[in-house]
Amino acid sequence: MDAFTENWEIAQDFKRLPQQFRLDKNVLVSIYQRTRPTSVKTVLNTLIVMQERIQPKPGNESNWVVVDRQYKSRFWLNKDKTINLKTIFQEEPVTFIYFGSIPELIILSGKNQTSKCLGFERVSLNLKFLNKQGSTIDTKTLTYSARKSVEFPLEIQGKEAAYLLVEFQGQNKSNDISYCSVYIKYLAVTNAKQ
Repeated sequence: MDAFTENWEIAQDFKRLPQQFRLDKNVLVSIYQRTRPTSVKTVLNTLIVMQERIQPKPGNESNWVVVDRQYKSRFWLNKDKTINLKTIFQEEPVTFIYFGSIPELIILSGKNQTSKCLGFERVSLNLKFLNKQGSTIDTKTLTYSARKSVEFPLEIQGKEAAYLLVEFQGQNKSNDISYCSVYIKYLAVTNAKQ
């Protein structure tokens, strides 16, 4: 893969293991082991390069990617192109990056199935809009009581962004085992003007 042979920034988060396997037609397979979590900045830089090199974008892929340094988040794509997401987070944010079409005025919609917090007074939902180079255009932070869940839909200015970062983060920790878990179904970014 180009990311490793060309030593992309993301390749620094892995080390090649000594085991190699030779396949048919003299194909040599190497295995890499993750040595550290990948940062949001590195994921964005990798995504930008991949979008430049892979044209057109494969048809049935999600427009979302998750960056979770604790590896406690996941999402899956629904038939209607929305996603369901489950995440457990603490003070360090968990970030979901949307890289589909972002209209000037967007609706972030979803159905909050469960939301539970232990040891946090508040939860913040940070929305960051980035341009094609990955630089921040605008941010919006919504803060909720830890006893209340995120309310959808949210209407937000898209500001001609190429990427939308949706970050979940706990605030005002009261003990060492503080965490929040969220399960949202049918999360989608749509055009508010339609």
